[in-house]
Amino acid sequence: MELGHLAALTLLSVWENPSLVGRIPTQVGALTALTLLSFTMDQLSGPVPSELGYLTSLEGLYLGGNQLTTTIPTELKAMTSLSLLYLWGNQMSGTFPTELESLLALTDLQVSTNRLTGTLPTQLGKLSALSRLWLSANIFTGTIPSQLGALTNLQSLQLQNNQLTGTVSSSTSVCDLPSLEGFSDGEKRIQIDCDLVHCGCPDMCECK
Repeated sequence: MELGHLAALTLLSVWENPSLVGRIPTQVGALTALTLLSFTMDQLSGPVPSELGYLTSLEGLYLGGNQLTTTIPTELKAMTSLSLLYLWGNQMSGTFPTELESLLALTDLQVSTNRLTGTLPTQLGKLSALSRLWLSANIFTGTIPSQLGALTNLQSLQLQNNQLTGTVSSSTSVCDLPSLEGFSDGEKRIQIDCDLVHCGCPDMCECK
């Protein structure tokens, strides 16, 4: 049966299947009833299909741990119900698309361990529902935008293993985020490269 014929499907998940190779079928974009789509730790390659932008009911997109390449498609901006976006552990390149500022329901954004370049877009500060923002192990450059201080629900920020510079402090508002304070488990909630980035709130920062 063709994937595109499963119009009523709400969940499609294939985890840790090394036999799953090739590209993500563009026909997945026709499954508009999907609320969760997961191809996690498989062996998929090629680009993330722009057709996934048709999945406007999607709440979770899990594509981590594959060999996906090229850029993050701007068409994902139409997924306005999306709360979880996992693209970690791939070979994606290019800049982080500013168009994704429309994903206002996003609570968890993980694009660590890719080959993303350029500066961190100030538009990330508009994703006010974010509790986890993991951008580590890419090739991001420039300074840490002060707009991240607007993420008042943020509980975990990972920026290490990039080429970012500057300061994390009250002047960038990040150190003042109440959601990063008051934890008793001993875990530091901000992870940075301390040889490149100065942390003005060392009780909240962990050097990587």
